[in-house]
Amino acid sequence: MGSEFGQFLEWKSEEQLEWSNLDDHMNKQMQTFTSALNAFYRDNRPLWEIDLSYDGIEIIDADNTDQSVLSFIRKTEKGDMLVCVFNMVPVERKNFTIGVPVAAVYEEVWNTELEKWGGVWKEHNETVQSQEGLWKDYPQTLTFTLPALGASIWKNQASCECS
Repeated sequence: MGSEFGQFLEWKSEEQLEWSNLDDHMNKQMQTFTSALNAFYRDNRPLWEIDLSYDGIEIIDADNTDQSVLSFIRKTEKGDMLVCVFNMVPVERKNFTIGVPVAAVYEEVWNTELEKWGGVWKEHNETVQSQEGLWKDYPQTLTFTLPALGASIWKNQASCECS
């Protein structure tokens, strides 16, 4: 209750939400971010289409304890996919590399560190052509800058019917 706009005192069930918090610029950004995130989720089938089966998710790397990064792929039944990468520490990772299953140009479609969400990035990462090279079990690699304490989500430009 109230977390969609950064309410400070949550779970006061006997009182209404603290709507005056929307006068605070950061709380307003939080509300805008939450609204956009909900729309992004709704509009991108790979994030939810196969939720009741392991077929909808493919772990890229869950063992990156040195950098505290988690990466995975969410998929649709048709094979459309989103590559999701989460940095759990306050250190920006330049030239961060992960494996991907498909040779393609990838476009970053979500970045939590953009200024409009309260971050410091002015724009998304540039599009990236995957490179041939074995990374774990993947025949291609993708290299980009991963935001500190942030998420970066990528789509394959050639095949994804995502938003």
